[in-house]
Amino acid sequence: MASRVKCGNATVCFAHRGECDRCHICDVSRDGMKCELSMPNTLDVSVGDYVKVEVYKKSVRVLSAAMYSLVLLLTGIGVLIGTFMSLGTTVILGVVGFLVGLGVALGIDLGVIRKRRGFKPMMIEIMSDMSSIGA
Repeated sequence: MASRVKCGNATVCFAHRGECDRCHICDVSRDGMKCELSMPNTLDVSVGDYVKVEVYKKSVRVLSAAMYSLVLLLTGIGVLIGTFMSLGTTVILGVVGFLVGLGVALGIDLGVIRKRRGFKPMMIEIMSDMSSIGA
């Protein structure tokens, strides 16, 4: 349900589900019962309107696997290079590889993925009432 409408954006409020803990794109209430998600008001909804929202229509699992693989790959490269040196250098290069991989993955996520249209939450349609919303 749209809870706020301001400056061309709408904030949609919905019940917190178990899947919500994996996604992290919503703001979860302190009691953990509700989630809020702000998005462009493309359907010109008003406060109180029920809307159907699509989140990440592209394959998030494949993308997540690629990001984790990037981090592991760079960690492995750091460890591999370090094996030709001392044990301390191996550990340091492994940690550096991990941090660089994490930074690159985070940069790709924030700078590329979340800005692309297919990865942004979008309003699909205004629902007539709660009974027409599928689980």
